[in-house]
Amino acid sequence: MGYRALIDAILREGEEKINEIRRNAEAEVKKIRNEKEAKLADLRTGYARILHSETAAATDSMLLKAEKEAKAIRLCAEAQLSERMKRLAMYLISTLRDERYNDLFSSLLQELPLRIWEVVRVNPQDERLAKEYFPEAIITVDSNIAGGLEVIAGNGRVSVRNTLDKRLDKAWAELLPEMMEDVRVQLQATLSKTEATEGLKTS
Repeated sequence: MGYRALIDAILREGEEKINEIRRNAEAEVKKIRNEKEAKLADLRTGYARILHSETAAATDSMLLKAEKEAKAIRLCAEAQLSERMKRLAMYLISTLRDERYNDLFSSLLQELPLRIWEVVRVNPQDERLAKEYFPEAIITVDSNIAGGLEVIAGNGRVSVRNTLDKRLDKAWAELLPEMMEDVRVQLQATLSKTEATEGLKTS
């Protein structure tokens, strides 16, 4: 499955959850800012007779604290979003099986070192394929394997994991920033469209 297809599938499957996480984070940020602004208003009233510099210092301190809290909330929301996208990606690569999957399985198998493999661990859906390619090996199934295979030899001393989930793990650090940017762009477009619609309703 290509990078673009993976992104499109993730965006399609996870858009509602992504929007919910972002909406909750933005609502919390707005709430904190409103609370801080209310406190600042109280400060301004209470310190009306205090020198301007002291009021400015208090204001700056409050705003800085509010920004730090808002940043922490955004980081937490992005971490949740990242985890959600990773789970969706893992789910999708385990379910998007078509007529090309046999060729993919074969290519993953050909990347293995030449050896007599004693144990082969695969997704339950790949048990038949594994038996065809490794008729002498012990075939075990593991639903945590999205696709591909793990092979073991030398009484457990040699192990090679050539699975789709392992490949996703290796590529995730490069994929995530691009996908997050795609999500931000799409979310911004959605928010702009919503704001424009609400503006038309109020006008």
